Amino acid sequence: MKRKGIILGITFFLLMFFILLCVACAEPITLSFDANGATSGTAPKSITSNPGSFAVIPDKGNLEKTGYDFGGWNSENTGNGFNVNPGNLFKIDQNIILYAKWILIAP
Repeated sequence: MKRKGIILGITFFLLMFFILLCVACAEPITLSFDANGATSGTAPKSITSNPGSFAVIPDKGNLEKTGYDFGGWNSENTGNGFNVNPGNLFKIDQNIILYAKWILIAP
């Protein structure tokens, strides 16, 4: 009985060791931001982390586009992808670029 407990403990330890080793050796991935036609300002800095980590999505910072309001971030430069709002947690599973989403101001 005692031997089974020791074997189980060693097996658990080795399993946890290899899981941690896999996480530590994972290639970092990057969440980037694109100004997407802004007329002034700079897009927020990229966030580099391990796969499966979470990042807080920044606001527009000093980005501006004449005649447009900032509408958050989108996975496609056309705005037809998925929306991501500033302040939300975003799970980074792969390298991805989020584009500023610009909404035309009605005259």
